Amino acid sequence: MEKKIIHTCGHKQSYDLVGDQASIRAECRRLERRLCRSCYIKHKDNLLKDVHQFEVEHALVALHDYNDLHVKKSRELRASLFRYLLQIRQHGVKDKLFEKTFLYLAELSDAAWWYERKSFSNKHIYLEALSHVGREEKRRRLDGDIKDCLLALPSMELQGSEKQVRWARLIRRTTLLNIATLKLMLEDSLKHKDDWMGAVREHYYDDLAQVPQQLQEMLERMAVIQSSVTWIQLRDKNPEQVAQWL
Repeated sequence: MEKKIIHTCGHKQSYDLVGDQASIRAECRRLERRLCRSCYIKHKDNLLKDVHQFEVEHALVALHDYNDLHVKKSRELRASLFRYLLQIRQHGVKDKLFEKTFLYLAELSDAAWWYERKSFSNKHIYLEALSHVGREEKRRRLDGDIKDCLLALPSMELQGSEKQVRWARLIRRTTLLNIATLKLMLEDSLKHKDDWMGAVREHYYDDLAQVPQQLQEMLERMAVIQSSVTWIQLRDKNPEQVAQWL
């Protein structure tokens, strides 16, 4: 059924709609709330020009992805987020963690990362990045302790073919590093009990206080595993899955 629609821009267009009367009426209402195609294209072009100018003004890195549509959408998302961050900064938030998060996001060039968050609010994306930067800051601060923790573990000769041993050595190093990092970061957090929210401290602190020792026992048990095949089987397991396996 041919229907003439007057869009929000005032332009009239004809559409060939199919379906029952109710679905056609619903589609007409939807189209009436939109720009016509030519105005929509002009709007998107103007938006991209504004985004480009914003990127140049704030020295944002170019985004990369095999899908050009993803890149365009990601650029719009990023510009919206940075306008939000600049508003936060204007309201006096200028602590070191905020600035490091700002820089981290400004240098994030993977369009896929941005596109995956297209349905997130600016606040959600900012808090996710803030949490990531905070964890990385803590990890760097504990880097020496993490190395000492790994060096204290026994170094066992791996068994298997040359190819298996080479692969298992990489998996072992990554797995032990992840568990040691988790152990020491949790220990550090437990030392600052007063920083925890009251409800979390009341209900979870005592349970979590046992976890570092459990992780240390995991490290000691895993360090003596000599089978390359076993390490290869563990390659995709997170610490919780490793603990269940042990």
